[in-house]
Amino acid sequence: MKHFIQMSVGICLGLGLVGCSPVQVGPSQTYIVNSVPALSRNVTHHHVSNVFVSLPEAGPLYSTPDMSYMLSPYQISYFVKNSWIETPAQMLQPLIVDTLQATHDFRVVSSSQNAGRFDYQVNTQLLQFTQDFTQSPSVFRLKLRVQLIKLVDNHIVASQDISVVEPAPQNSPYGGVVAANQAAKDALKILAHFCLRYIY
Repeated sequence: MKHFIQMSVGICLGLGLVGCSPVQVGPSQTYIVNSVPALSRNVTHHHVSNVFVSLPEAGPLYSTPDMSYMLSPYQISYFVKNSWIETPAQMLQPLIVDTLQATHDFRVVSSSQNAGRFDYQVNTQLLQFTQDFTQSPSVFRLKLRVQLIKLVDNHIVASQDISVVEPAPQNSPYGGVVAANQAAKDALKILAHFCLRYIY
C-alpha cells in the first residue's frame, strides 16, 4: 500500500495537508520522535533486575520511514515530501530504554545483547502510528502492545495494550509530528508504570 494515494490535489489543499500531493513542489522534510516523559523517582523501592528492550515489531504499514495518514476509514496513505528520520520502531526503541532508565528503578536497561545477563525482556508491537484526518482537528494515533518476559523460564509475566490519541495543533504533517511526540511521551509513561508494576 506504499504511496497508495487516491485523492486529488484539490482535496489535499482543502484539508490543508501540505505535502500530501504527489505533485507537490518544494524541499523534502524529515522529522523525528524523540520525546520522553518526565518521571519522578520511586524512592520506596529499588529493583535489582536487568532489563532488555527488544526492537518493537511492526507490520508492513509501519516498517518504513514514510509518514502515514488517513483521510478516510480503512485507507492508509503516505506523505510524499515528509518522512521520519527512521522507521517508527527504530525511533521508539531508544526512547523506551531512556524512559526505563529514567525511573532509576532498574540496575541495567539496554537494547544491546552484549550488555550482560538480563532478567526481563520488554517486547513491544507497534499496532498504529498514523495521523488521522477523518476528524478535525486531526489527531495522531499511537497504539502499542507491550509484553513482559521473565527470561529465567521464558514466562510471560504480563501484557497490555497502550492506546493514545493526541490532537494535532494544526492539520499538517508538522502538526502530526508535534502530536506524535506528545503521544509517545504519554505511551512511554504508561509503559514505564507497567514495567514497574510487574518487575520485581
